[in-house]
Amino acid sequence: MFVRHKPSAKLEAALENAYDEFSKDYPERLDTLWDRHFLKTYLLPQLQQNPELSPAHIARLWGKHLGLSPRLQQRWQKELERMAANFLRHLGHFRPPAQKYAPKTGPV
Repeated sequence: MFVRHKPSAKLEAALENAYDEFSKDYPERLDTLWDRHFLKTYLLPQLQQNPELSPAHIARLWGKHLGLSPRLQQRWQKELERMAANFLRHLGHFRPPAQKYAPKTGPV
């Protein structure tokens, strides 16, 4: 018997694997709330709506999650974009190909 996984379950697994790799590259950022809660609560829904998010968009999302003031967001934007680009690179390695471009649809 084949088990059919929901696309969101596959994307969640890809997020988890990408986070594990990301945490090796940025261990000093793990205490800055770039964590599993952020990924599942904030980033996952965004990726389900738009699978091709930019690093700039993710950086702004994370800043909003933290409640950064516009001044602090601007100050940290480049560093946050580098972190987001790194994360997206790892996510690209783990995300199933069909998930990259498949629009969100109703029940099958």
